[in-house]
Amino acid sequence: MPSQLTAVPSMLLVVSPALCVLGKSAAFRALWSHEGCGAGRFEPAELQLSAIAWAGFYTSLRAPEASELPLPALEPVLGRLQEAEELRLMAVTGSTLQLCDGKIVAWTTSDPSAEWEEAAAELARKLWHSVSVKQCHAALQRTLFGLREKLLDETTGHKDADSALDILMKLKDAFQSWDATALKDHGPIGQLAAQIDARLLIHPEALMASMLKSFEMLQWLRKMPDDADYLVRIEVALNRSEMEVPNELWLADEGRVDESKLSALTAVRTTLHDFIYRPKTRFPSLDLLLESLSALEHSSEIAGLVDALEFAFSLLEPLSELLGGKDAALARMLQMLKPTSCARWLLCYPRSAAPGAPVSEQTHEEEEETLDGAANKGGVIYLADRLDFNIAEFRMLSEETFLVKFS
Repeated sequence: MPSQLTAVPSMLLVVSPALCVLGKSAAFRALWSHEGCGAGRFEPAELQLSAIAWAGFYTSLRAPEASELPLPALEPVLGRLQEAEELRLMAVTGSTLQLCDGKIVAWTTSDPSAEWEEAAAELARKLWHSVSVKQCHAALQRTLFGLREKLLDETTGHKDADSALDILMKLKDAFQSWDATALKDHGPIGQLAAQIDARLLIHPEALMASMLKSFEMLQWLRKMPDDADYLVRIEVALNRSEMEVPNELWLADEGRVDESKLSALTAVRTTLHDFIYRPKTRFPSLDLLLESLSALEHSSEIAGLVDALEFAFSLLEPLSELLGGKDAALARMLQMLKPTSCARWLLCYPRSAAPGAPVSEQTHEEEEETLDGAANKGGVIYLADRLDFNIAEFRMLSEETFLVKFS
């Protein structure tokens, strides 16, 4: 124990010049964590492994054509190295680590090299693009299939999508050997990955999937391009009566339209306004489509947009009815005439209620079982066909089924 207590400060003293700088580096912290150092504890052996790995990264980025570093070893750090400041921190600490007999004897800082930083930044960008394509491969295929079907024209647009999908199929085979590929052999994979437009990776899969899933709603919104007209429709909808409003959009307890559901639709329309009201329904090329989608790149409310898309799309039918224009009330009445909206009425005259008819306990129980069994099949209101009755029980069996018993 005493030797361990003296070893820790000794190593800290040796590495402190570099660690004082790297304390600001998210890339180095990610590497240290990847090497096994848990939060809140210091292990000299793990720090040494992290320092050696850090120096190895620097050397690999300086001479990638000779690097034996496996591609998976790059993944924990590459994402952070997309920032210029992170590369600067690696530039001043990556070449100064000194070892003797397998132990760190010095780790200082050096002047940054603008030439190394420029070359390393370009290489890190290419490598991170390959990693991103690998991680999102299946999602990219789904997105391209969806864009091809819904947003690209059948000539040049489909050709662009098919070309990208062919590249993804080749990459699927190439990625099979990813774990065993060294940095020096990254070239073929990198050349294929470079043909996948980086703009396809800007947005999370959840957003692209939600936009494609709710495409019918976005197309419906295209029918209301005038902002002033849309606001009038919303204002009119908020003042409609219960008879004119679908049940899904009505707050019965408060006697008004549910504003939150209209707000979700408005949020979608506002955020995706330029995309929804594009000049043409389909894009002639994948490049123009991605350029249009790039307008969402800086949206800070992606999660909220996904929620709004899914919520509003789940209410598309009632929203279409409510905002459909002057014939909305008529559409509501026609909806009530559909078989799915109609109740079934069965007039039942119980034998036990007939004047002079003998009543036995067995007969009464049989009638109870018959009425209950039939009612539970749904959609039936039971009434007596006599005028001289007293209501013995009124019970709601389900949302659309009531049972009325008479004595």
